Amino acid sequence: MKTWKTMAGFVVATAALSACGGVMISGLPLPGDTAWVPAEAPVAATSGVPAAPPRTGADEPDPAGDRAPADDGPGHGDGDRPARPGEPGEQREPAPGEPSPDVVVGSTEHQAGKHIALTFDDGPDPTWTPRVLDLLDQYDVQATFCVVGENAREHPDLVRRIAGAGHALCDHTMHHDEKLPARPAADRKAEIKDCRDAIIDAAPDADVRYFRAPAGAFSRPGDPDPDSVQRIAARLGMQPLAWSIDTEDWTKPGVAAIVDSVQQAGDHDVVLLHDAGGDRQQTMTALEKVLPWLVDQGYEFDLPA
Repeated sequence: MKTWKTMAGFVVATAALSACGGVMISGLPLPGDTAWVPAEAPVAATSGVPAAPPRTGADEPDPAGDRAPADDGPGHGDGDRPARPGEPGEQREPAPGEPSPDVVVGSTEHQAGKHIALTFDDGPDPTWTPRVLDLLDQYDVQATFCVVGENAREHPDLVRRIAGAGHALCDHTMHHDEKLPARPAADRKAEIKDCRDAIIDAAPDADVRYFRAPAGAFSRPGDPDPDSVQRIAARLGMQPLAWSIDTEDWTKPGVAAIVDSVQQAGDHDVVLLHDAGGDRQQTMTALEKVLPWLVDQGYEFDLPA
């Protein structure tokens, strides 16, 4: 199980929450806010529920090794050719509909009414992912699955099942690298692009809409590095995805604690859950309780935005 590390400071949201509770971020301290990401990439929660400290992955194998440089988009690695807009060497504002590299998503797509976005990290897993999918189908829930590339390679049938059921897919790096911002640029590119490629190889027609850094380890907001974690993801057409409610289900806090965290949701929260990475029976039991509760409360299930 992953370990914890101490946060280097507090965080703040500098752009006001819109009617749908969107989050834009900067690096100034805000007393009273706790964060689930490292200090270099803070994100504010929209739900009012304090989020857990990030997992460091210190007791996991280091996924970084000798890798060939990844081609993270058209035109990269073309010698001395001047950079085109959006490539390293030139920054520009994203066009309408393009992912923004400095916006971390923490709200839902629809602004009116009560909506909630459920997200599941670290799969697919042959034991737990099918059970999660069966339960979501029972309640007609559309969710987002943040897939680890090596798991997608091992279980492509489950990636296809996720996509075929109408759920959104999210790149969660090839090896669940929780130290991504500290890696050389070539390794960052490889972790992100290789995972996206693994998902597409499994489900060629799938739209990989999002990228979520393991443990929320994004580059710091406004980082000018053209190869920051967020900018690599955005160049590949993926929106950086955070969360506003962390159930901490991976710590096995008990079914009641997981249920309670979801029941703190406001009108547009993004909830972090897991369908892999260990025994997820507590998560399954909590979902069996909380899904009918959300339906009874009038929530619609949505995607992040």
